[in-house]
Amino acid sequence: MSVKVVLTTIHAPNRCVESWSNLNGNEVIVAGDRKTPDDWNCPGCRFFSFEEQQDSDFQLGHDLPSDHYSRKMLGYLLALREGGTHIFDTDDDNEPFVDAWRNGAPRPRSGDTVTMTDPELGFVNPYSFYGTGTDKVWPRGLPLE
Repeated sequence: MSVKVVLTTIHAPNRCVESWSNLNGNEVIVAGDRKTPDDWNCPGCRFFSFEEQQDSDFQLGHDLPSDHYSRKMLGYLLALREGGTHIFDTDDDNEPFVDAWRNGAPRPRSGDTVTMTDPELGFVNPYSFYGTGTDKVWPRGLPLE
């Protein structure tokens, strides 16, 4: 299992990011944006700068708006390209529960329900799995319509 933790930030590294970088058994990929400091550096993190995103062969880097949360998707693509089999999505203001990661990445407990999708489906909107089926759930930053 190759665990990648993906987050995005426009801020200098902080305590939360450092906590993620200090966890054993995973790699932290940080997708930057135009507002992210040019000298962004945190040991244990792979910083994917706005310029690197634009220069990469990910076409999506040119299609996504700058100064937008959606640039995190480039972190997901990089995580997959670099062999990630499990991706944890978080933000630069969330700290990990260190005890949960003590023996590597957290796994479902016995009796937990885990939803899997068929790889043949292609992209699946994970937000559809939240709520009761009649609730409308969507990622922040996207228009409601």
